[in-house]
Amino acid sequence: MFSKKKQLTSQQLFGLAVGGVLTAGNGERFDRLATRWGRFRARKMLKDSWDIENTADVYETFRWLFEEGHRTVYSDCVDRVICGNTILDDETELSVETCHVIRTNLAVFQTHGFDSWDFSRLIIAARFAFSAKFIDESAAWKWIILSAHEIQKSSTSWFDSGRSFMNGFLIWSSMLGIPEDTWVTQAYRRLHHSPDSVWRNIDWNTKLNPDGWMQSTVDTVYRGA
Repeated sequence: MFSKKKQLTSQQLFGLAVGGVLTAGNGERFDRLATRWGRFRARKMLKDSWDIENTADVYETFRWLFEEGHRTVYSDCVDRVICGNTILDDETELSVETCHVIRTNLAVFQTHGFDSWDFSRLIIAARFAFSAKFIDESAAWKWIILSAHEIQKSSTSWFDSGRSFMNGFLIWSSMLGIPEDTWVTQAYRRLHHSPDSVWRNIDWNTKLNPDGWMQSTVDTVYRGA
């Protein structure tokens, strides 16, 4: 006998939707937590993409994404290019390509920031960590809702959030020498323009209730559960 499909709440659907670009780009669904990959493939993806091999690594990565991520470094890069000082704190110099990307997109970077780049990646990482059986369903949803709330606070619309994600992608790809027009860019365009996109069918102002999520999530992480 087949079990009835579990209906997600509006909060959960919103949380999956703001992980949109990587979710769409990876061919994942927006109506369930688990990815299409089994435990072995999910663990391989986490290892290859994040160097995550166990639950402790998962929470260390989640903490970094939530508290710092790339957004602090990228904002510093923008400030340095504006000031004409392209030497970073570790004494490496920003590449010519990265400086060009920043100068070309300066107004967009300053307007939309980079927050969604980190929090959207945390959302997709939480889904893979659940599929890999490194964390349970409750922990995955806690991090997804908490991250979604941060995105909702820092952005004003689906467009704003999506642009913030793509800002991070532009700098990240320039640092790694990856072409801008990749499956990531194509997924963003589909979400932004397609009439059946989740971004067009889920209310940006969906009410989220992070109270309780935050404390329980932080406690879980620092206990090393």
